[in-house]
Amino acid sequence: MNVLLPIRLDRAQSPIATLLREIAMRNAGVNFTSFSGPLTAEDERLAERLWGLPQVRRGGPPQMLLSRFDVVHTASATPRNRQAVQLAKLRSGGRTRHVHTANCEPHEGDPHLESYEAVVRRCDYLVAVSETVAAAVEDRWGRRADRVVPNGFDETYYDLPAPGRPRERTILFASAIIPRKHPELVLRLAELMPDASFVMVGSEPPEDREFSGPLRAEAERRPNIDFRGRVPRGELRDLMQTAAVLVFPSDYEGLPLTVVEAMGCGMPVVAQDASVLPEIIEDGVTGWLLPREPEDGWVARVREILAWDPARQREFAERARASVCARFPWDAIASAYGDIYREIARS
Repeated sequence: MNVLLPIRLDRAQSPIATLLREIAMRNAGVNFTSFSGPLTAEDERLAERLWGLPQVRRGGPPQMLLSRFDVVHTASATPRNRQAVQLAKLRSGGRTRHVHTANCEPHEGDPHLESYEAVVRRCDYLVAVSETVAAAVEDRWGRRADRVVPNGFDETYYDLPAPGRPRERTILFASAIIPRKHPELVLRLAELMPDASFVMVGSEPPEDREFSGPLRAEAERRPNIDFRGRVPRGELRDLMQTAAVLVFPSDYEGLPLTVVEAMGCGMPVVAQDASVLPEIIEDGVTGWLLPREPEDGWVARVREILAWDPARQREFAERARASVCARFPWDAIASAYGDIYREIARS
């Protein structure tokens, strides 16, 4: 079976590339073709390992035009991905099947919303990464997902800190600096908690620079905020193993790997009670869910976590990690996609 993944597969920090890469790396009985475009030293190391696998072939425009694919699998609705699907179907006389993974709730303001709708309506097999995304897509466009398969996380990489290593009294925000993620809440918490230390990490998409620029400038003026912007994956993992708590006030998501990875590292997460977060966090057991306002509730919960002793930290960490390890293992998720490829190819 030949599967086209029309994405630069060797980008370590892209959640979509990570999903498709893990599927390819763990399905040795399927032949995958994808593209290369490493940006960092970490990407280069990943590429060396990835393209050495016998089932993964590095392709380009000639392979797109000359090869026949049984399946094209996309996980974003960009115009380039739609073109890849059209070319593959044309080359195969319409026999190529299109699998699409819906990764986020459809929302106004998404520059690819029209393209997202077109892909959802036309794909041959629709996967949603959560029940929340499946319901939102069906409510908006009337298309029911054929299956819900969550994204996974690397449980060997995102592990508990070494025994005896205490967590620092640091509050972490790790997400893109865009309006729906509400990074401004961190500025407000820093104002209400001048004795606490905050670290903010995350990319600043060009289309949201009018929002992120002033927010970054304000954060950099605050003495108790360390604004780092985009950081390497290893640095983020270290923060998840050493900081005391992750705050995640996002309005809507698909299945946020930042939250899953933080829980894999045993990190307490305080998140907005919205979107898919109740599917991931059991309130009061493996994390906390709060309304975004008032901020006083966030302050009280964070201060409580900062006061934990090492024994309490360890007890919570083991419970949170066990929860995500049981539900989001890459092996099971990749196997589910292998089954989907075979099912749709037979049909």
